Amino acid sequence: MEVETDNKTKWLCFILSDEEYAIDIEDIKEIINVQEITEVPGAPEYIKGIISLRGVIITIFDFRKRLGFQEKEYGKDARIIVVSVDNAQIGILVDSVTEVLRISEREVEPPPPVIGGIEAEYLKGIGRVKGRIVILLNLNKALKVEGDK
Repeated sequence: MEVETDNKTKWLCFILSDEEYAIDIEDIKEIINVQEITEVPGAPEYIKGIISLRGVIITIFDFRKRLGFQEKEYGKDARIIVVSVDNAQIGILVDSVTEVLRISEREVEPPPPVIGGIEAEYLKGIGRVKGRIVILLNLNKALKVEGDK
């Protein structure tokens, strides 16, 4: 009998501009409803602002702008996914959160050089699961602010 040796990683799936994306569940601290976001003068346009979450100031990234999508109002299903990257908590504003998927390494293909204008460095790969295509994001790259090393 053959034993399943393929590692499966859990990914949190979410919707952004009608496309399905996912981030590694290991990076996620919590998912919260959208709350009042305070704008920060002079911040890059993809930084929506900051919030205070239980006394901790968290920078909120507008992932639509970060990935180069058309700007539009976020609806009632919008959520902020709070992640931990490089010992900092950051919020990612998304249209909606859909589910947690288990994706095995063999279901992941390397990303093409450009997907609809999204820079390949922001991508970990493309997951093919149950007939769906899910774009797997590389948070360390996607959440780097220009000018950071």
